[in-house]
Amino acid sequence: MPFCLCIPSFWQNCSEEGRFLGIDVGKKTLGLSLSDTRGVVATPFTTILRKKWSHDQKVLHAFIEKENVQGIVVGLPLTFAGKRNTQCQSVRDFSKNLLRIVPLLPLVEADERFSTIVAKRILSETSFSFAKRKQKTHEIAAAYILQGVLNQRAR
Repeated sequence: MPFCLCIPSFWQNCSEEGRFLGIDVGKKTLGLSLSDTRGVVATPFTTILRKKWSHDQKVLHAFIEKENVQGIVVGLPLTFAGKRNTQCQSVRDFSKNLLRIVPLLPLVEADERFSTIVAKRILSETSFSFAKRKQKTHEIAAAYILQGVLNQRAR
């Protein structure tokens, strides 16, 4: 499947049921979330510490295979005004590299504005330590991004 430019074309390339992977791409970490097998609810899953791309791709490929992922949603860090910036190009490069290791999976980049803010607010209401909240922020942001795309499918 090719890179999907819009969410409706993403859904056209996906089967009715299956798990979806949400990714919040950071400079040092990758926050991962997974949907249920019906593709309705996104759940924070894990945070991966980034190393070299060769390491990251092995971890992601194994994860995608193990969880039987059928589509990938990558958060695109637009500015508050909705414009692209240098960070967007880094995420686009990540997406292109990811498609090289899983070329048959549909992948879409989704607006991730406010995902980290929402994740931090959610975590501020927990009893987690500061270190634990910092670790969990990216996977919760990934779930927020993925849930947004899943909600658009439900409409």
